Amino acid sequence: MKINYFRKTLNLFCAGACILAVQTVAAQTSLVNGDFETSGDGITPDNWTLVGSQPPILINTDAQSGSHSMDLAVTNTTITANTSEIDQNTFNAGGGQVNPGEVYNFSFWAKQISSDHTYFVENYKVSWLDINGAPTGSTGFIGFNGGAGLWALISATNLVVPANSVAAFVQIYDATGGVAGSFGEVLIDNVSLTLAASPKTNFVHSSIRSGNQVSWNSTSGDQDQFQWSTSGSGPWSNLGGVIPGVNGVNAIFDAPPHPFYQVLEVTPGSSGNLVADPGFEISAGNVIGAANWNILANAGATITRTNTSSPGPFDGSYDLFIESSVPAGGGPAPNSDVRSDFIPVTGGATYNFSFYAANPVEVGGANPQWDVFFYDSNNIPVGGPIFTSFNQVGGSWTQVTGQIMVPGGAAKLTVGWIQAVGAGSGFDWVTLIDDVSLSSGGGSPGQTNVLSATVQPGVQISWASTNGDNYQVQSTASLTAPFAAFGPVVPGNGTTNSVMDSPLGPAKFYRVLQVP
Repeated sequence: MKINYFRKTLNLFCAGACILAVQTVAAQTSLVNGDFETSGDGITPDNWTLVGSQPPILINTDAQSGSHSMDLAVTNTTITANTSEIDQNTFNAGGGQVNPGEVYNFSFWAKQISSDHTYFVENYKVSWLDINGAPTGSTGFIGFNGGAGLWALISATNLVVPANSVAAFVQIYDATGGVAGSFGEVLIDNVSLTLAASPKTNFVHSSIRSGNQVSWNSTSGDQDQFQWSTSGSGPWSNLGGVIPGVNGVNAIFDAPPHPFYQVLEVTPGSSGNLVADPGFEISAGNVIGAANWNILANAGATITRTNTSSPGPFDGSYDLFIESSVPAGGGPAPNSDVRSDFIPVTGGATYNFSFYAANPVEVGGANPQWDVFFYDSNNIPVGGPIFTSFNQVGGSWTQVTGQIMVPGGAAKLTVGWIQAVGAGSGFDWVTLIDDVSLSSGGGSPGQTNVLSATVQPGVQISWASTNGDNYQVQSTASLTAPFAAFGPVVPGNGTTNSVMDSPLGPAKFYRVLQVP
């Protein structure tokens, strides 16, 4: 088979200023007369080849749609196998040329009339041919079964045209085995080979803003909290939530920019501290203001995460502040209760517990205590809680340590503190807590480090994205110059995607493309 084709040249002329968008539509192929409704002689459907020892028959007594279908029936009267097959070369049939890289979907409808269920087989195959008719690839023969007395859809999707291909060749056949009496019959209708929907490249609306690109050396397994201040000496405020550490450089974009930055690195400790946010460094929208911590009771007390306490945090930028006070003239005894989120533990195991505490204000009598409550996997209390006093730590930071023996059947626990103060007039106690640790080994607890950050003026390009789509940011130094890819393809996250750039020198222009 020799296939002749030609190329068509299109000349474009643009006078004056213009923007030219060019869409290239490649030639494509399709099956011709797939419904078998056209037949010049009433016996053979146009554009199809009928082959086999018992060739198919065009019928008008049954069809999936329209009036006609093909009947492929074979019966062995001896041990000689028989075949019945329909074929089409889509290019020779006038269906057009395929192009390498195109993706096609193939389908047809089949109705099973009879089968011996043992030796009878039914197969289809889609092949790709080069300009000389030689195969360049195929699906291979794929078996199928028509619906038992009903029309059933048979399909194969996402068939990619191989290199050097110009035509498609479709075969559908049935055959008996070499056994006397083997038989089978199937009706075929509405055969289709269509070009799959091509992925498109679309321009995406994006926004750009100026600010500071701030980066720092990060460590995988740690937690980084980015902070800003109007002064190099603080106080510091969190900007955004906690960022998981990476082995390399972490970065964040700040707009509008702030004067000073730092990064708090919270390490898990050598023994694996089980307490989340042990230094109260991670802000949250709860009453206490610290992630993973909760207020269970608060009568006549002030309980909050703070960075303004005296003598200041033991480590990092924040600590836990508990103040219980009684007005002049006396009143009800204040009470406070702070507890962690559930911490998974193993029943019967022993854990090391520690924290740093200070009592910078001690007016009247009080009894601050640390406590532990145990629960099973269904959050039902197990065993009695533990209460231990620490009212002798004084006004300077002092480490409080203890061991916790988990009762059998417990699967989780909480750690926390209560502060019971007498009801005397003017009684006032302040307890500070920092760097809490719960571990099953003897290693050191985690700590909070202050990391320096590198600041560069830059821009942030942002756009609304869709999960499953991919995006390419492009840039150019001039609108008269070609755009080039800026960075790798960015997978859509379903909300807002952003990339940062720190352009030096002349101005740059940006755009975002949705790409296949």
